Amino acid sequence: MTGEINFFRKRFFGGFNREDVVGYVAKLGRENSELAAAKEKAEMDLRALEREVAQLRQEVDETKKQLTDGNERKAYLFETIGNTLNEFETSFCGLRSEIEKDAEAVAAWLENVGNTVAKVPPMLATAGERFAELRAAYIEEKGSDIITPELLDSALSDVQSPPQTGGWNQQFWSAERG
Repeated sequence: MTGEINFFRKRFFGGFNREDVVGYVAKLGRENSELAAAKEKAEMDLRALEREVAQLRQEVDETKKQLTDGNERKAYLFETIGNTLNEFETSFCGLRSEIEKDAEAVAAWLENVGNTVAKVPPMLATAGERFAELRAAYIEEKGSDIITPELLDSALSDVQSPPQTGGWNQQFWSAERG
């Protein structure tokens, strides 16, 4: 301001030149108006930036919340999937154990059936031999190959009585007839 005051022309009888002072005051008024407008614009820009910052903070908070919710959801889903897999594994192991037991039982049954089936051909051979003996005895006694009802009853009574030899035939007879 000191430099500007020196700018004023001095009057011959003291004081400053009026035009210089009026020009200076007008210049200060313009600068003041420009500064006020610049201040108002800066304040408007500041309020706009503050709103933008608030909006961005809100978006950040929402994003954090979504990420937190998403992480919680992921954790819940992972826990649920883990529990489901554990239940499946437990069920699978239980079923596997049951299937293995059933397979062992079936294998034992098949072995028993195989042993029983293995005994059938000798039994059939014995029955065939016995039939051939009875037929030969019948033909010798009757002189004919014709089977009478009495002979049939006699042969059936031999078959219907339990075998005395024990073993599989005895077990079968007891299970079926007993």
